[in-house]
Amino acid sequence: MISKIFPTIKLFMVIVTVIISLVLPWQFAYLFVLPLSLILALLDNKFKQYVKKLWIVLLLVLLIMFLFQLFLDKSTEHVYLNLGFMRVTLNGILNGLEQTKFILTLITLFLLFFETTDIEDLMIALQQKRVSHVTSYVIMATMTMIPEMIKKSSKIIKAQQARGIETTGSIKNRAKAFFPSLGPLIISSLSEIDEKTITLEARGFASENEKTCLKEIKKTTTDRIIFYVFIALVVLALVWRFK
Repeated sequence: MISKIFPTIKLFMVIVTVIISLVLPWQFAYLFVLPLSLILALLDNKFKQYVKKLWIVLLLVLLIMFLFQLFLDKSTEHVYLNLGFMRVTLNGILNGLEQTKFILTLITLFLLFFETTDIEDLMIALQQKRVSHVTSYVIMATMTMIPEMIKKSSKIIKAQQARGIETTGSIKNRAKAFFPSLGPLIISSLSEIDEKTITLEARGFASENEKTCLKEIKKTTTDRIIFYVFIALVVLALVWRFK
């Protein structure tokens, strides 16, 4: 399973695949990377959560970029749909696929990476690479900030429902329930910052001495093989592109 791969090796795989997508045609991203990511998420029992996040991001980002590319296309051959202000042509579709292949690969793989990687393991792996503990903590805090705020918001909404406040139904009712919840959400987040600061200081976070971890993660032979395989893949892709 992909979750068993060493975090920095997995990150290297993502970066290499994104680089390869830049030099290969759009078919690599749409017909190989996207289906493979879905299969890997399924094998790792992360399919439902992964697809839920993926389709929302792709719908918001790729669809807008794709439509914008169609809007800019001025070709008059192979017109499939003419809306006056925009023509859907074969050339426009192909250009849209080519222009969005990088974003598709980037979003697809990084979402899969974060979905299948334990944040604690990533932090430990970065420290093993001599990355500053401050940098590692900032990365971890940034990645966990939004999920934590979503959980807090859900708790506040449930508390409002328990008090008889209408939180479902029309957009007006949802807005009336949402905006009052921002106050407790912000206040609780600020109070947690103070608590985390005290906890970090009590654990000697600011100390320049070498840090140790209770949890140890090690690279396996499989990780090393994957590393060299992906180096070979990116070299082959660059040779093919510039031959």
